[in-house]
Amino acid sequence: MSPPGPERSVLRAETIDGVHVITARGDLDLLTAPRLRALLDEAAGAGALLLDLTRVTFMDSTALNALLVARRSLLGTRIAIACRPASPPAQVFELTALHRVFDIHDDRATALAALLSLEA
Repeated sequence: MSPPGPERSVLRAETIDGVHVITARGDLDLLTAPRLRALLDEAAGAGALLLDLTRVTFMDSTALNALLVARRSLLGTRIAIACRPASPPAQVFELTALHRVFDIHDDRATALAALLSLEA
């Protein structure tokens, strides 16, 4: 197994139709959680945030903690999370019962549509 690094984990942010979108790919872990947290902090003031985890292959408690801490600082921001069913992030959300707390969708398009329909 190769060590985590830039070639294994990618986090990027963009704006689509007024929605702040953070896309993650690879591992969300101790090494990438600070970058995730920074991107989530940048979303402060955005009316809507989509966190796309559909290409995440591993997610640990440090990444989950970054999301929970950011959730408090993003009060007033609508948040939707995209993650494939039975994927590592989906399993983490179910195991911790946070699938009841977050608005989770099976894919990016559905999550984005849900956020955009709330704006109308």
